[in-house]
Amino acid sequence: QLNGNTHDYMYYRCTKKRGACAQPHTAVDKLENQYRDILASITIPETFHEWAIEEIKKDQEKLIADRGQTLVMQRKEYDTCLKQIDTLVEKYLEGKVPEDYYNRHLAELEKKSESLKAIADGVDQRVHERLEEIDKDLAFAVTASKRFAEGDDTVKREIISYLGSNLVLTNKLLDIELKRPLEQVQKIAKKIVAVSKRFEPLEKIDNKAQ
Repeated sequence: QLNGNTHDYMYYRCTKKRGACAQPHTAVDKLENQYRDILASITIPETFHEWAIEEIKKDQEKLIADRGQTLVMQRKEYDTCLKQIDTLVEKYLEGKVPEDYYNRHLAELEKKSESLKAIADGVDQRVHERLEEIDKDLAFAVTASKRFAEGDDTVKREIISYLGSNLVLTNKLLDIELKRPLEQVQKIAKKIVAVSKRFEPLEKIDNKAQ
């Protein structure tokens, strides 16, 4: 909960909704500085974001290719199932199968076809969705620190909300459980920045690819 009349005297304190709390209040400036430190620890260059997404795309394409044979078989089975449905309908219309047999087998074939289609379509869809999630997280890691420094309270709240969950203040020290992708980025961010700096002269002479 935020209290105070001016920014210099604003502070957060526990709302005590769960009962008595001995934790002291924390000045907004001190809390924001801790957020800045966390955001700095996950900041990566845009060039790494671009490179990482391209590499991940290659991995995902290989994954799809490796699963290709399985998908081909599933799609063939799906096509066969559709033909069986067509044949069953034709036989029913010609009076060659009784109604109870038709209804029972049609329901079974339709259920099977839906399941096969979901499997076949789902692989590519999941890969695409996962890539979008990673792209979004890496883009956040590139810009969040600067946006937090320059943004208003609404922007800051959005950034804090995206960072992770289980925000806890203990003795005025902030602890936060980062989203898993951001947690992984935090572990390698320093190395990424160090490597990127070594290649800055190459970028300036338009030799970025090398």
